[in-house]
Amino acid sequence: MSEKEIVAALNSLRYIAPHASEVGRFSALSDNGIYLSLESDGMIVTAFKPDGDAGAYFNKYAVLNRVRDLARDEIIERVKKWYEKL
Repeated sequence: MSEKEIVAALNSLRYIAPHASEVGRFSALSDNGIYLSLESDGMIVTAFKPDGDAGAYFNKYAVLNRVRDLARDEIIERVKKWYEKL
């Protein structure tokens, strides 16, 4: 992945949430489908375009009830239904 693609991803971040299994990290997803893992100080740990559905990949590694939609500047409250696996 080129520096230009990473800068484009940072400029088009759409969702960010605490990482589900790594304390002190955040998961982020850009509008162009690039997943980023960030340290709490903003340093990029990894950035790549997942194979398949980028949204599903983000959902797998994000705390879903703490997802912030940066375009609307609000936290998306996601409540687990009794029949769902989150």
